Amino acid sequence: MSDNPLVAAEKFCAREGINKSCLEQITSFIRRNTGLSSAPSSSSVTSASTPASDLKDQWASYGGGVSKVAPLMQVFTFAKGNFEGAGKKIMEFDAQFPEDSPAHLTALEKQYLLDALEKIQSPSFMKKEFRACELDVIFEKLAVWPSSKAVPVMDVWRALALHPQYHAVHRKSGDHGWMTVVVALRHLKEACASQADETPLILCCLRFLANLMDLTTNRT
Repeated sequence: MSDNPLVAAEKFCAREGINKSCLEQITSFIRRNTGLSSAPSSSSVTSASTPASDLKDQWASYGGGVSKVAPLMQVFTFAKGNFEGAGKKIMEFDAQFPEDSPAHLTALEKQYLLDALEKIQSPSFMKKEFRACELDVIFEKLAVWPSSKAVPVMDVWRALALHPQYHAVHRKSGDHGWMTVVVALRHLKEACASQADETPLILCCLRFLANLMDLTTNRT
């Protein structure tokens, strides 16, 4: 190799697809294997007996390799779920509210919810059109439910966060969808402060927030 260790390490990372977070380690590795105890000046050039083709194997045996850290802008989404079960649980919880409670669903609102859940379970979910009344029940009526009954609600929110219509609807609203974020964070805060095991609620909230990042404009 005729390049100095830093340049050689940069070329090696680029060729092998190794994350640049490993650059310093690889540079140090090259220096040790070429007999350099310190970094040369930018004008100095060194020759090495180690062929460049062998560097990858040596680096792997040294304990390096491709970084396991996900790239900063890589998005992870969570689409699969038992939404039929979530719907049944919502109906079960709803029956526990007094009929005069603001959280209680009317017969018509229940039908809107069931219609929406049928679309969410469809194989062509991403192409389905949701009516405004269906989205109102899901994102306004269910938003007032307490954290103790929020797991199935957040599960449904998680799925709808991936739907193109979610972004269009909330973009037109006055809060641009921040209300749903506030609700998710409130549930997270209460779940973390609870003495009980609230792992399911924490996971549902975090997955909902992760799915919101699927659209580039949401990341800003």
